[in-house]
Amino acid sequence: MIRLPARRFMGSVAGADWPGREQPVDPARPGSREDNGAGDLRDLTYLVIDPNPHDRLLIRRVLLAFGLRNVIEAGDAIIGFRHLCRQQVDVVVIEYAMPGLSGVDFTYRVRQGDAPDRELPIIMVSAHAGHECILEARDAGVHEFVPKPIIPDVLYRRIVTTVRTPRPFIVSANYVGPDRRRLDVGRGDGVERRGTPGLPPEAVADGQPRYRPPAAPATTDTHHRQRPVGHTHKKL
Repeated sequence: MIRLPARRFMGSVAGADWPGREQPVDPARPGSREDNGAGDLRDLTYLVIDPNPHDRLLIRRVLLAFGLRNVIEAGDAIIGFRHLCRQQVDVVVIEYAMPGLSGVDFTYRVRQGDAPDRELPIIMVSAHAGHECILEARDAGVHEFVPKPIIPDVLYRRIVTTVRTPRPFIVSANYVGPDRRRLDVGRGDGVERRGTPGLPPEAVADGQPRYRPPAAPATTDTHHRQRPVGHTHKKL
């Protein structure tokens, strides 16, 4: 397994103290952390891929509202992939469920090197925010998963986190993408959950636990030593 150095944007420093999850910062405000010698989010190019024109328009308006004006739109993943190969794209916001090439398939292709930048930040959005969908997106190599309906603050904070504090990028035989040990999901009410005590991060979706450690089997054998409850092998 190879751990590549964290991707840098516009001279930004990975791991900087960035409180964007609590208070979104205006990228245009001089003296803000966005303007603290780390470049400007407004200089990045955002590719929005969604078959629903209304959802594409909504996401575009959210980005514009935060001063992120370099936005490209694509109605399907094939067209989006052509944009990647023809011009510089810094962040992709893509729908999970699409006809033909899905958002998950698109992510796999990018991570396997079919696009110019396999470390490209990918934020997946979907009304299908169940546990299985989130795990599938995570295992494909997305950086963040944002449930629909889109809450502007949540989407913007995901972009800020992805760009300013990138996770280590993993290249292994079984997985290529950002470190999977964290994947935040915003709830529909705007409340965000980083994790639930006692549960792995991937077992929490929409702020609600989707996983429970199995109960220890009953036994009367005093010489049998049981494995600790919830014991699992550590994943990437």
